[in-house]
Amino acid sequence: MSDSTRAQSRRQLLTAAAGGVAALAAEALTRPHAVDAVSAALMTEVDNPTSAETSVTSSQSTTGEVAFKVAIGDLGTALHADSPNGVGVLGTNNLGGAGVMGNSTGGAVGVIGQTGDPAGYPGVPAGSAGVYGFSSTDGPGVFGDGGVLGAGPIAVMGVGQIGSVGLGDGLGPPGQFGAGVYGYSGSVTAPLPPNNVGVYARGDGTALALQVQGKAKFSRSGRTYVAAGHANRAVTYAGVTTSSLVIATLATYRAGVYIAAVVPGSGKFTVYLNKAVTASTYFVYMILN
Repeated sequence: MSDSTRAQSRRQLLTAAAGGVAALAAEALTRPHAVDAVSAALMTEVDNPTSAETSVTSSQSTTGEVAFKVAIGDLGTALHADSPNGVGVLGTNNLGGAGVMGNSTGGAVGVIGQTGDPAGYPGVPAGSAGVYGFSSTDGPGVFGDGGVLGAGPIAVMGVGQIGSVGLGDGLGPPGQFGAGVYGYSGSVTAPLPPNNVGVYARGDGTALALQVQGKAKFSRSGRTYVAAGHANRAVTYAGVTTSSLVIATLATYRAGVYIAAVVPGSGKFTVYLNKAVTASTYFVYMILN
């Protein structure tokens, strides 16, 4: 073999080796490795599997900083988190800011929380809302442990078969619960309501405690009569005691006849007329306590 032939064979061997190294390098760059899956950089348009927590930490300290931001176009969801048994999204802020913030500038919803069967989810409601909670079960769409504060033209609005339910927290004396719904009007901080009250309305000073525009219906009220030839009528009513306040007024006109007294008793109250009537004479009543 001549010297020129040996030189040519050597060049061919080196060229082939270099090509093999390049191919291996390209494969290493494109092929995912199990040992690098956890620590690899996040990639778009693919699933990023991880076996450990993935976090974003910002070292900035300026007002209004954002640690992690997801934006999308006109339609769709900016961030979707699905956790069958845990927490979908956890945001923590220890300096008085917001842990999680959702903003919608197009008249939609900033944050949606959904629980239960996803098939029952009706979709984004019409109109705009900061937070929308939906539950296809008997549980609440939004639950606040420690309180829920709403501010604005409509602070809190509930829509559903039951728009809003308030339950006393039971922090009063043993066996007693606070007020389910407490409405206060005054110039100072609202004092604590009494226990065992479904709806408590309080107004201090000249403020109104309760104003009703339209019809009001009370279950402890009614209409009955004193029969002809009688001057009184005892009405049986559960819960009435000797200290109950009962108001009654005639609903039938009888010349010279009026109610002389209304006397509460145990489980009943008695309406006394000033004299016996010649025909059935109706009266209406209301039990206040």
